[in-house]
Amino acid sequence: MGEPHFDLLKDLRSKMKVPLMVSGNIYTLDDAINALEITGADAVMVARGGMGNPFLIKQIKTYFETGERLPNPSFLEQCEYCLELAKSMCEEKGELTAMRIYRGIAPKFFSGFANSRVLRTVLATSLTDYQSLVNILDEFKKENMKF
Repeated sequence: MGEPHFDLLKDLRSKMKVPLMVSGNIYTLDDAINALEITGADAVMVARGGMGNPFLIKQIKTYFETGERLPNPSFLEQCEYCLELAKSMCEEKGELTAMRIYRGIAPKFFSGFANSRVLRTVLATSLTDYQSLVNILDEFKKENMKF
C-alpha cells in the first residue's frame, strides 16, 4: 500500500457540487489536518487508522469543532478500549471465533507505545478466550507500568 497523493486532488473541490471526502493513511490527527489542508476536502474518512485507535475519531471531531487537540489515550485507556471491543466481538461472534479474529486486532491497540513489542506478540499468538486477554493485559500492566 502506497502513500496517498492528496496533491492530485488539490483543485477538485472547487469543481464539485457535492461534498468531497478523502481517505488514505489517516492514522493521526495531524494526518487528517494535512489531508484536508492539501485537498480542501470537506471531511476525512478513517479506515485502517482507526483499527486499535478508536479515540482517533474523537480527536479529529473535537479538533475540527473546537480547535482543541485532545491528547493520545494512555496505555491504560487503550487497555479499556481493547477489552470493550473484545467483549462486543465475543457477544456478536462467539468467544472462540472472536478471539481468533482478535489476535490480529488486539496488538494494534498498543502500536506506538515504547517497549510494547512483547505485549503485541503475546496478544497475536496467545489469545484463546476473553479471560486470556484480561490476564495478558493485567500481567503486562503489573510488569510494565512505565507506559
